[in-house]
Amino acid sequence: MSNNRIDISKKSDLDFPMNLLYITYSKYEGDWNSLMHFHPFTEIFYVIGGKGKFAVENESFNVKKDDMIIVNPNIYHHEDSSGDDPLEYVVLGVDELTFDLNGEDHLFLYQSFDKNNDDMEYYISRLLMESERKEFGYETVCQKLFELFMLKIIRQMKVNLSKDNTQLPAKREIR
Repeated sequence: MSNNRIDISKKSDLDFPMNLLYITYSKYEGDWNSLMHFHPFTEIFYVIGGKGKFAVENESFNVKKDDMIIVNPNIYHHEDSSGDDPLEYVVLGVDELTFDLNGEDHLFLYQSFDKNNDDMEYYISRLLMESERKEFGYETVCQKLFELFMLKIIRQMKVNLSKDNTQLPAKREIR
């Protein structure tokens, strides 16, 4: 008989709060225009269909299905849809969390999952389904699915997470 025991007693590097605040599904149907705005928390955008542009501070770039953009707290951003192929996306609002790449601060992170999207699509679809059905315990299920989603992002993008201790800058709040 063969036996291989793997102990899992070490605390995880992810053992700090990653609070999922909300899940939003949006599809551009000509009835809204996104304006430059910011939040005191992180937002994760995952494009599930269509094409468009995404702007972060003074930078703008094209987005398409299976693209993900992570916008750190207090960073101006907005999205625009392509007229012929409406943008469809999910936004996850995340409290007390910032992302960096190789120890460098970034306004945002961008990743295309067009080749490795099965897991991403699964987590996004399950998050949407759970949040829409609102069955008993859906908040806990959403939080746990979100944590698995985050682990997939960390592995794929090799990003670092840190607890966000920054306060909303007064100038931006007043503006």
